[in-house]
This record gives sequence, C-alpha cells and structure tokens, in this order.
Amino acid sequence: MERWTHGKRITLPLLFVPAVALILTACLGFNRTVIEVEVDDGPWMASPAEVGDTELAFRFTNNGSQAHQPVVILTSLAPDEVPVVEGTVDLSNIHIVWPEEGRFSDWPPDHGTVDLFGVIEPGQTIDDAPRAPGEGNPGAGTYVVFCYLPGHYEQGEYGTFELTK
Repeated sequence: MERWTHGKRITLPLLFVPAVALILTACLGFNRTVIEVEVDDGPWMASPAEVGDTELAFRFTNNGSQAHQPVVILTSLAPDEVPVVEGTVDLSNIHIVWPEEGRFSDWPPDHGTVDLFGVIEPGQTIDDAPRAPGEGNPGAGTYVVFCYLPGHYEQGEYGTFELTK
C-alpha cells in the first residue's frame, strides 16, 4: 500500500519498521549498560559514573602491573568504609553484584574465593558473562568495584558508580 504526501510517495510498511524495532528492543531486554572498569594498581575508574534504570553488565580491563580479583557490591557505606577483616573485604551480609549475584551469611564460603572471584592478569580484559533477562540490576544506589586480593582494597584499589531510577 502506498500513500502520497506532499507530492512524495511513502510506502506504509516502511513506516512500521522503526516502531517494530523499538518494540523488539524493549521486549527482548536490550536496555543494558556496560560499566567499563579500568583496573589498576591504584584507584579504579568505572564509567559511566552514573546510569539510569538499566540492566548492568561489566567489562574489566587490567591496566596495572599485577593481577587483580574484581568484585562489585551494592552498599550504603562510603566507598572507603567497606569493612575489612585480615586484609580482605568482609563480604558477609553485603550484596554482591558481580561475579555472583547474592549475599553470603558466612564468609568466606566453604569452596574458597579463587573459584568464586576470577583473577584478571595484567593486560587482560574480561567481559561480563551473559545474564538471564531481568538479572543484573539489583536496584538504585552506590556500587563499589574493588580488588578482593589481600591488602589491595586498603591500598585504594576501588572505584564507584551510581545507579539511579
């Protein structure tokens, strides 16, 4: 079906293509923001620093000279006030966002943290594993990304970003 408007021919099915693309994008969950985290031997940079209501994914790039073990948490604590026990961040009763979603009532878990939190070697980039629709957005607040290796958080190896609604 064709229609003439102001002397120009417009094919109506072509008008529906952008609308269908928009609907498919919304239905299939393409509203995802990748948080780029530059991991270093000092402060970490997470960008964008603020995002709206979106599903989160992460890309970690180790620009430092040593290995790092990234963790992302959602917390109401100031970024430099996360509790530390024996050189590592105490993750009991803290909402972990990456690499595994959830809380741990007992920390550390019985199976150890090396299996739970992978190590990123210098020069390596790790992309977030694909998540099921609806996962990856535990809510608005301050997210802290940090190195879980002993002593690293205390040396300032962390960064933050905000998720707003």
